[in-house]
Amino acid sequence: MSLDQEPIILGKIGAVWGVRGWVKVKTYTRKPGDILFYDHWLLKRTDGWQEVALIGGHPQGDSVVVELEGFNDREFSQELNGVEVGIRQDQLSQHQSEFYWIELEEMEVVTLKGISLGRVTSLMETGANDVLVITDQEGNERLIPWGESVVDSVDRHAGKIRVDWEADY
Repeated sequence: MSLDQEPIILGKIGAVWGVRGWVKVKTYTRKPGDILFYDHWLLKRTDGWQEVALIGGHPQGDSVVVELEGFNDREFSQELNGVEVGIRQDQLSQHQSEFYWIELEEMEVVTLKGISLGRVTSLMETGANDVLVITDQEGNERLIPWGESVVDSVDRHAGKIRVDWEADY
């Protein structure tokens, strides 16, 4: 399989679950069941990425258990233990006002006055709101809350986030 862009990793397969080849998956999605919205997964095998169809599954605690096409035997499914699960970037829905964290990472953050604050290196979930972790050229980090009162606009094509924030905050 040829992929134009690196897949987005959404989880990792663990142990076999049951006798019919279902596997348990530790997900990296905000809610464990969100990984089930994607009907085709990419599995990172030793010989490259393999696309498989998701037949069914359900959340179980902080994981999900799933049935994957072609893996209907317990012994055969054991070889998936430790395999990363991804999706193609074009599988992400593109709503104008919603953003995936992976889309925001590496974007440049600029103030309303046009001053560059650095690039988004990661995001944090704090409970009240998500927080952008911005790193400038000198390696200094700053934290900026993600919210309507701070984030003025996001330009996916230009790779920029405009914020109502001052450089000396």
